[in-house]
Amino acid sequence: MINMVIWQIGAFLVKRFLGWVEHCTKDGTPKILKKCTLPLTGKGRVSMIVTELGVFYVKAEGLVLSEIAFGVDIETVRAKTEAPIIISSQLKTMTQAI
Repeated sequence: MINMVIWQIGAFLVKRFLGWVEHCTKDGTPKILKKCTLPLTGKGRVSMIVTELGVFYVKAEGLVLSEIAFGVDIETVRAKTEAPIIISSQLKTMTQAI
């Protein structure tokens, strides 16, 4: 599911497209692909993808893994992600908001 989040900071209206998906299909096929295979309704609009394995920022140079789930290693994320990923130099463990 991809959602557009809109909130206001002072007098500025901020729009941000966030994606939350399960990282793989039920049969283990990656959902984060090199190229979208479905019709696009907002090309280039997603800025963040959140899965149970990690948090990715969508940048011009590629997907940047900025947070990784507790107990998951980078090689597992790479193996379950078709698209190439860049590991942030400030990679941290995902935290759960209460």
